[in-house]
Amino acid sequence: MLELNHTEGSSDTSNDEDDNSTNNSKHDFKVTPWEVEGEIDYNKLVAQFGTQPITSEIIERIKQVTGEVHPMLK
Repeated sequence: MLELNHTEGSSDTSNDEDDNSTNNSKHDFKVTPWEVEGEIDYNKLVAQFGTQPITSEIIERIKQVTGEVHPMLK
């Protein structure tokens, strides 16, 4: 299981399902396919996963390819 645990000043990812320890400071967050905990810094999340933010250009390209855009992407 892919799990991202972020603590300010850390960039570690963990695949350990039994690591449920979370510090609830405002700079800590945990993201798994099934749960999200803490206050998420989306810029750090994007950097950690090596992705990019969804821009209006990307949404337009999706619309051209599929004919419509999912309401959650609008």
